[in-house]
Amino acid sequence: MKTAISLVVIFCLLSAFTGASYAAVDSIYEAAVIEIAGDVKADLLGDGNWVMCFKDLKLMKGAKLKTGSASSVEIAFDKQGLNVLKIKENTTLTIDDSLVKLAQGSVLALFKNIKPGSSFVVKTPNAACGIRGSGMGVDFINNMTVVAAFDDKVFVQGLDAAGNPVDAEVVIPEGWKSQVAAGNVTPPAELSANELAVWDAFVEAVQSGAGSSEAAGEDELTEGEKTETDTKDLEDQKTKPEEKKVISPSGSEDNSDSGGSFSNGYDV
Repeated sequence: MKTAISLVVIFCLLSAFTGASYAAVDSIYEAAVIEIAGDVKADLLGDGNWVMCFKDLKLMKGAKLKTGSASSVEIAFDKQGLNVLKIKENTTLTIDDSLVKLAQGSVLALFKNIKPGSSFVVKTPNAACGIRGSGMGVDFINNMTVVAAFDDKVFVQGLDAAGNPVDAEVVIPEGWKSQVAAGNVTPPAELSANELAVWDAFVEAVQSGAGSSEAAGEDELTEGEKTETDTKDLEDQKTKPEEKKVISPSGSEDNSDSGGSFSNGYDV
């Protein structure tokens, strides 16, 4: 049995080298490593067998990543590198369909190549935080989730200990952040200049490396072709009407349209 598992791991590792610069993600692989710094390990099968992570490593559903102190890794969810998740130091997470489960630590997510009607979700033990073609930061430290809306709005829903929604979805406006504790989302606070600077540096790094399909040995796609193919098999999310809460910086509620639900995005 151990021999069979080892062969599967070796196959996954060897397959990583067949990808190009932004490691072509297909129907088998959810994501691929595009940048790495420091101590980063991967559990490719989610079975507790951790190996050293390296650039161009492809990751399937169920794979886990963890970073050590002063370490980070970036993974792309599309060929062009336009859907990127940066996993910061002292972070552990699991990759799933159109989402990641953040057990502890911090991530930055910039998703600009996502199918209409789809969303990308970062799920912590007490919150589900979703974006639909925008950018956010999510921390889960000391049983507290902090979600920041850096680019456009972020959709947040508190979860109870069993992972069930506590209340209606909350919309965090761009430039603001909220905390989630015991499933309750607090009124937003404005992002600091330092937080915005960290985000801007991340975006600049992503944009400087994105769209390099020629370097990957592929034909350059037009914007129309890119929209048609999307290059990432993010699963379309089914949505259903439900009450939304838009919490203003003052803490008051605005029940205007929040742009749709991602309620199915974390139901795994």
